[in-house]
Amino acid sequence: MNKLIEDFAVLSGLRDREVLDMSLAQLVHDLVRPQNVVIHRRVGEGVDVRWLTTASCCAGRDQELVDTSSVPFESLPGLASLPFHARCLHTGEMLELPDPLPTCLYPLSAGREVMGVLEVAALQPFTAEQHRVLASMSRFYRNLRGLLEENECDALTGLRNRKTFDEAFGRLTYQSAQLSLPTGDERRDAQAETFGWLAVIDIDHFKRVNDNFGHLIGDEVLLLMARLMRETFRFNDLIYRFGGEEFVVLLRSASEHDAVGAFERLRHLVAGYHFPQIERITVSVGFTRVCEDDTPTDAFDRADQAVYWVKQNGRNQVISHDQLVQGGHVASKEVKGGIDFF
Repeated sequence: MNKLIEDFAVLSGLRDREVLDMSLAQLVHDLVRPQNVVIHRRVGEGVDVRWLTTASCCAGRDQELVDTSSVPFESLPGLASLPFHARCLHTGEMLELPDPLPTCLYPLSAGREVMGVLEVAALQPFTAEQHRVLASMSRFYRNLRGLLEENECDALTGLRNRKTFDEAFGRLTYQSAQLSLPTGDERRDAQAETFGWLAVIDIDHFKRVNDNFGHLIGDEVLLLMARLMRETFRFNDLIYRFGGEEFVVLLRSASEHDAVGAFERLRHLVAGYHFPQIERITVSVGFTRVCEDDTPTDAFDRADQAVYWVKQNGRNQVISHDQLVQGGHVASKEVKGGIDFF
């Protein structure tokens, strides 16, 4: 009993969504003692929606840690590949499946939105008490995720706010450090052959939108911009609204060329999109590679300096800080290292 109380205390204090899923799977396993516990999360936008496994716990085996940041979206199974899970997702109701093992599917919500499915399989049919426990865990998770979303997401756009930025940035610098390890080092992650990139994205002439059309139209532009960004970037890229018309993206890619491609896709999509009552909107994008000893402030300042240059030189462009340094447009900024906070 003491261990379960401690597990609940740990779970309620978590702020990392992936760790939260893994802790929930472990707690369900400890409470119900099933054969398998798996959490499937819905990812993707529009018609291309897929399943991402964020946690897996099997009797007699250690819990599997899933690095969702390195999973290619194209490799994920489509929603139709798990039809009963999809039904649970859409109806928000528990489903009980008899074969091949007695299995229960419980919807996992973040506030009002059902965003995943808790799959619990056992060797014997579930008792009424086990159903009650699983339903309670589903509600507990919904309330906890709802609080996280409310606290860590921008109220207007639903994008992440700045509260979780430093932690996510720290992961990118850690991954950059792994890349610097000698080949063959056991700590080196074979899947981490990518670099971190930070971009600052600013809507051009946004003040004119508010002045000419009003703040309600301005808010609609921000909502549509958030949707376009979700459609453009991968499910494991992190998108933040830093306030006003300024957005920040953290992503991983193998090269600057690939990073430019991602940002250019957004720029072209925005430039060609029809915003109601507004003829045309463009964005200026400045970005930088996240280095091993970077701090959030250093990297943000470099990307922000690149955005400033774009705005002074025609707007509606994508450029990296390294390009500006190599071209002699700005001075190189030395990475200071150490701990820094916004």
